[in-house]
Amino acid sequence: MVSALLFAYIVAYVDRLAITFIVGDMRSDLGLSDAQIGLLIGFAFALFYALCGLPLARLADRYNRKKLIIGGIVVWGLMTALSAFASNFELLLIARMGVGLGEAALVPAAMSLISSRFSPDERALPVSVFTSGSILGVSIAYAVGGVFFPFAEQISAGLEGEFAAWRVMFILIAIPAFLAAVIMLFIEEPQRDRKAEEKDPLTFSLDKESVTRVIVSCKRGLPRAAPYMAFILGPSIILCYTFGLLSWIPAMMERSHAWPPQQTGAVLGAVFLVAGFIAPVLASFCVNKLGGDNKAVGAANALLALNLVAVVPALLVPTLSTPEFAIVAFGLFAVFGVASMTVPQVGLQLIAPAHFKAQAAAIWLLFTNLFGLGLGPTIVAVLSDRLSADGMKLDTALFYTGCGAFFLGCLSLLLLRPAVVGRSHSHLSQDLPVKGGGAVFEGENLHQHRPDAERVV
Repeated sequence: MVSALLFAYIVAYVDRLAITFIVGDMRSDLGLSDAQIGLLIGFAFALFYALCGLPLARLADRYNRKKLIIGGIVVWGLMTALSAFASNFELLLIARMGVGLGEAALVPAAMSLISSRFSPDERALPVSVFTSGSILGVSIAYAVGGVFFPFAEQISAGLEGEFAAWRVMFILIAIPAFLAAVIMLFIEEPQRDRKAEEKDPLTFSLDKESVTRVIVSCKRGLPRAAPYMAFILGPSIILCYTFGLLSWIPAMMERSHAWPPQQTGAVLGAVFLVAGFIAPVLASFCVNKLGGDNKAVGAANALLALNLVAVVPALLVPTLSTPEFAIVAFGLFAVFGVASMTVPQVGLQLIAPAHFKAQAAAIWLLFTNLFGLGLGPTIVAVLSDRLSADGMKLDTALFYTGCGAFFLGCLSLLLLRPAVVGRSHSHLSQDLPVKGGGAVFEGENLHQHRPDAERVV
């Protein structure tokens, strides 16, 4: 089951990111601006992916999760394939929204399946395997984009150019989605244990009552919300550049360094794969070393330190004149950038009370998807259009976006860090009182200086 879910997660990233390799052809064929392409890559997808994830998660709590996942895969596969037949920007926009809608069903339903199939003691490995799909997905998306595009050009040439290569590309990357849906047909729907799910680490909801509690709690004043925002606001701002770079670096390498998509895809895929496995180890080391016994403080310190280091290679990527050096800088940024983005989830779980842990994780994902994935690629694209009508200032647009994102993000981390340092876990637990059965995120509390704290790995 886990391998099937992992395959679907990887395919989702391929269908999500492979569009970045056909930017040039789409731009010239349909007369699109970088701003329009930025909307297709970022906001159109992210808006539906983030907002539809909440009601779809509720459906996963009540109905057959396997059928929900299969339905989502079919929807995003169809929308990816239909993108090949779009004749204008508006139709492409609708198709990308459909891809976001379909992919939004996967993660909440997959987590629910894993929680039903495996006991809490057995769950660490399957959850780790499934979530590794994000790293593998980005790497494989780059590699597949580089490999499939030349193949798409050959097919287009065989059709005497009547069907453009970028259109063929959409059809090619849609095929694995339908394969993933077929594989899911052979997965058994596990029996639900409703009593266990009430205390399950992976079970959460953002229903009206839960959201109201969060809003009411935040209205009590900034000091109560600040510790949470220390791990949400700054990283979300910095992710504007991270997602902007991930979305536009294939086009930047082609425009600034004349690297063809297949060369960029192969190299970036390998670099990101290696960086993705180094980053979690680095993040864990920093959290453990920079806070002493107080792991929440260690997470806040690690988040700031990693981003202060990451800013150097991040800003070098679009400014270096040699493509090989730009790739090296990208690799260094991938290591420190991915490491920094694993820390907020750790920090939130350390400071959040038991009834709010899973909802804190969900709110983090909502912010990062809307701000990072939604705004990042779009901001870069709008700046590119403003700087140059032909898109040849894309590297400058990335640099400006990086400067703004890291300045505001690191400033936010610096200003909000004392809120984490100055607040104990026991004080934070009183911020969000819950009556009745609130969502629960069981697990280890790494705040080791409290003798009565739960200890979790």
